[in-house]
Amino acid sequence: MSHKTKSERLFEAFCNSNQITWEQIVASSTQQSPDYKIRLSGQDIIVEIKQFDPNEEEKETIRKQQQGESLAFGITPGDRIRKAIRKSVKQLKRLSNEKTPTLLVVYDNVMRPFMPFSHTSDYCVMTAMKGFDEVKVLLSKDPKKTPIFGETVSGSERALRQDANTTISI
Repeated sequence: MSHKTKSERLFEAFCNSNQITWEQIVASSTQQSPDYKIRLSGQDIIVEIKQFDPNEEEKETIRKQQQGESLAFGITPGDRIRKAIRKSVKQLKRLSNEKTPTLLVVYDNVMRPFMPFSHTSDYCVMTAMKGFDEVKVLLSKDPKKTPIFGETVSGSERALRQDANTTISI
């Protein structure tokens, strides 16, 4: 049996403490598969767990901060969640047969308090699902006229759309 990640142990503990029946899905040697099947109110749900561990850049930032260095750093909001969605869709779709509901659980295991952001913050999750907000601005040739701002719409890089990744819903 493979070593369980922190996120898998926490998920199992959550299910146990909330009397949610769960079973681990045995992965095939040729294809990745979702991690768990749970049962809620008589309904099976296929679950994929994704854990975000610090990448090399984050490890270096944490190391420098622990040594007392002051530095600036940042992330692209939603980037890691967007990648997790795209990767998990294939796994979830294979077992759901488009009939069984699916659930993606994401756990951010990047060390705090040294990293002041979270890959699973509300903003990162919504940006991953819906894309960056875009606002069209109409400018007049006359610099004295006030710009006109259009409505805010979901922009590019959204992971969940009506025509893609429909195994997971918003």
